[in-house]
Amino acid sequence: LYKMYLLIEKIKKNLAGAITVAILLGIIVIISARFLKDIVIKNFEFNFYAENSIFKLFMLAISILVILFINSGSLKNYGFKKPKKIKYLKVLLISTSIIFSSLVVWNIIFTGILSNLFPSKYAGVTFPDNRSVIELILTIWIWSSICEEILTRGLVQGFLNNHNKVRFLRLSIPIWISGIFFGLMH
Repeated sequence: LYKMYLLIEKIKKNLAGAITVAILLGIIVIISARFLKDIVIKNFEFNFYAENSIFKLFMLAISILVILFINSGSLKNYGFKKPKKIKYLKVLLISTSIIFSSLVVWNIIFTGILSNLFPSKYAGVTFPDNRSVIELILTIWIWSSICEEILTRGLVQGFLNNHNKVRFLRLSIPIWISGIFFGLMH
């Protein structure tokens, strides 16, 4: 196990090796999560949101296990740190404002403009499978965001943190690689 730790540390110090392994780890996590999700849902009938939530749960769990393995049982160097001081009221007000603004803009753009330009069976305020706005917010905006952030910023970007001084267009290589990986993942 100690030799494995030394090998991981050696790979992390080499930029090309670190980028390659970080991307491979991300791909392995996604493939493994998809495989486990398929096993779980094989005998059941779930809607899209439930299947996606199960997939994201496996993605989250596998990402954390990989981080624990490659970081000797610690999550600290991979973005899991308790903040020194949080202004909870400020965070709550900003979050509420963003959510409210997003809903208003979404409603104007999609139900007002696009539904008139491109009529479909989902025009207006109905959703596929009759899902509510709350279910969409919980499963897509919140749950998916948390799981994807842990994979891309936690695992992929954290693995590359030794190279955060290397910059391109004022952004570090870990940010570029995790951002590109995040975009390609979608």
